[in-house]
Amino acid sequence: MSKRILITRANDFTGRHACQHFIEKGYEVIGTASWPSENNRDFKDFNMRLCDLTDENAVTELINQTKPDCLLHLEGIGYAGEKGTYTISNLKANMLSTILLLDALSRKNPDSKTLITVSALQAERLHLELIPHHLSKPLQTLCSLAWGKLYGLDAVIAKPSNLIGPGYSEGECAAFAKAIMNMQKNGTDRKLTIDNPIAEKDFLDVRDAMAGYEILLNFSLSGETYDVCSGKNRSIQDVAEGYKMITPFPFEIEAKEGLPAEANSMGNPARLLDIGWKPRYSFEDSLSDTLDFYLQT
Repeated sequence: MSKRILITRANDFTGRHACQHFIEKGYEVIGTASWPSENNRDFKDFNMRLCDLTDENAVTELINQTKPDCLLHLEGIGYAGEKGTYTISNLKANMLSTILLLDALSRKNPDSKTLITVSALQAERLHLELIPHHLSKPLQTLCSLAWGKLYGLDAVIAKPSNLIGPGYSEGECAAFAKAIMNMQKNGTDRKLTIDNPIAEKDFLDVRDAMAGYEILLNFSLSGETYDVCSGKNRSIQDVAEGYKMITPFPFEIEAKEGLPAEANSMGNPARLLDIGWKPRYSFEDSLSDTLDFYLQT
């Protein structure tokens, strides 16, 4: 009998890859979305449900009806760099939804394995400038661990780095691929402009991250935190140069002078590798597949 997995925020970039991965691995997949969308009609291989994860009654009903063997909680608001963008909704999406899910699991399905994803940047960001997103993610981690321990739940934390790969996304890799697509299809100037070339990030293919999440749902230690990352930082300039190497036509890179790069400490995937994770996609593979996706859409 196949395992049943509940995946929150199943209609965004990471969620779509998660659903596809676990369907291919033979899981019965149930996805949630917080709002109706045209994209939700695309999901024919699994059950998609609309659910406000900040509504206690809705979350309790969701868990009671689905009774998942495992939960992959991807719900939350990402950080886009604008201080005024995030209000109380940020705390609700990242923290309250997590607490309500854990509470509902403790009452309706306490044997479920739970994997909660949080930002890999949370510790570094918090001491730099205090804005809602930087606060909400550490609180989400603390609440996950505290509620998991309080209820005796099998809950684990994953800290993914910047996930890249084919599919609609809002990150730099997707933005560059879209710009190159416009160069080819619309005859725009063949110039790729980058705002902060020396900024460095850890990039990991989203498909490798999903394989890591599956490993964590099956072999991780309860109450522990695992980095899901490549363990190598690359500059935004490296990303642009990587695309230049694989694009079938020449273009210029125009690098603007950006702010001094923040010192982001690298995650360490050693603990995940120790329990059987084997990444398959190189950085170059990820860029190539991302570019192919946009050129073919």
